[in-house]
Amino acid sequence: MTRQLFCFALLAPALCLAGFSSAFAQVTTAVAKPSKPEHTFNSFQAAVQKDNVRQMVALVTDDTRAAMAFQLLVASSYLKSFTDCPSAKLTDEQKKATEDMQTVLKKHGITEKMIKQSADAPPVDPKNPEATMKVIRDIVKSIKDPTAFVVEYSSAISKFTKIGGTKWADATLKDVKVDGALATAMLVYKVGETEKSEPVSFKKVGAVWRLEFPLDALQPQPTDKPVEKPKK
Repeated sequence: MTRQLFCFALLAPALCLAGFSSAFAQVTTAVAKPSKPEHTFNSFQAAVQKDNVRQMVALVTDDTRAAMAFQLLVASSYLKSFTDCPSAKLTDEQKKATEDMQTVLKKHGITEKMIKQSADAPPVDPKNPEATMKVIRDIVKSIKDPTAFVVEYSSAISKFTKIGGTKWADATLKDVKVDGALATAMLVYKVGETEKSEPVSFKKVGAVWRLEFPLDALQPQPTDKPVEKPKK
């Protein structure tokens, strides 16, 4: 029992990360070019609602996309620790998903060293987020196509665990303020019956506004759904 609980403790962070990436599943090729921050928000929200990862990734800055790839590497570390537990009883679907995840990692040249570096990386320093971002860039810089990696690994990991959720699906955007190539706004959403809000940032890249998430904002909203243990 102790070992079983230990295995699920290892899996929990991966399930948390998968919550955000579980919104990443299908792929489309047409992506609008938002000319206002509000357009970017509307397009991103529509992509979340349709489980369209490629459009989501197309609407964020390069640093946010790198952070998404980084968090999936962290998730892969936790998932490997879980699946390697002798007491972890995986369903056939989970075994297939595990194989698919390994295939994606190999396809994109993800090494054990990169995964370990991601898992061992220090937590986000709120006083110096750029230092954390530099670590992330250094780790993921060898991924030639980070968009494809995020799309494909998110699809595989969502088949391993079906839980998760994101506050973006039903949120609203308020108080948009533009200052040159930067913009800020408030994301308003509900957790249960409680209304919450948090700042969100945009950056203009060329003629297109893109979302730029603080590193800690990529964490998913807690779900009230129970964690399903692997079937014995």
